[in-house]
Amino acid sequence: MPWWAWPLDLKPVWFFSERYAGSSTGLIYDTGNLVIFWLGMAAMAFASWAAWRRRSLSLTLLVILWAALWLPWARIDRATFQYHVYASLPFAVLALGYFLAELWHGPSLRTWFLARAAAALVILGPMLLWLFRTPLCILAGTAEAHAGGAACASAVTRTAQLSQGGVAALVVLAAGAAMAGVLGWRSTRRATRDPARGARPATPLARPVVVALLTLGGVVAALVLLDTTTTTSVTLTSDLLALLGLAVLALPAWLVMRARDPRRFVLAAHRAQQHQAAHQ
Repeated sequence: MPWWAWPLDLKPVWFFSERYAGSSTGLIYDTGNLVIFWLGMAAMAFASWAAWRRRSLSLTLLVILWAALWLPWARIDRATFQYHVYASLPFAVLALGYFLAELWHGPSLRTWFLARAAAALVILGPMLLWLFRTPLCILAGTAEAHAGGAACASAVTRTAQLSQGGVAALVVLAAGAAMAGVLGWRSTRRATRDPARGARPATPLARPVVVALLTLGGVVAALVLLDTTTTTSVTLTSDLLALLGLAVLALPAWLVMRARDPRRFVLAAHRAQQHQAAHQ
């Protein structure tokens, strides 16, 4: 993987891979926390701007040390790996902490827009990276180094066995998730309204609980009342799955772009980082 792709955390380093009895597989690999890597790029851009605008020596040193531990790898001809960027990562974490502190204490409109746009791109990033894998493979030289790999394949297909009950259950789950997203967006808007204008008091738990119960009931009804024994093989391409994922993730990305409270944004970023770390 080329040096410029390291901050995107595109490819982990595989240290161990072994197949065992049955379908069991043992894997050991190192990878980065996507929240730190992807939001860290926006944070470093902000730190670079703030170092110049605020004439901050500490921020200037932070940016220089980060660049000094990353950019020299652009001139290295031997094989390089993801872990080579880890030496510069602590400075990206410091920049991210500075960026989040700026949001917590009241950002400017441009800084607040940068944070929301970066977070929305983080949400949509996995699907966009897959949809644009062909130009990325050409730029990175992956197609030449590993021409038969799945990452640069023109089409990757997956076959699923679907029944009437399974399809209906998936539709119910999608509708329930969409309704939960709409309720979350409405509660966010309601929380920022001026009570003096006559906004009705919010009921943060009643409606989500009702939606969850209705969704659960719909899933159970679909699996019980409809046929689940007769299945049909459906072949899906990776591009179609990526487009479906992009459509699903468009709602949370849009909600992020509509966010109005920077402090809630900081808390959400912190929780997302903890969640990502817990699953590594």
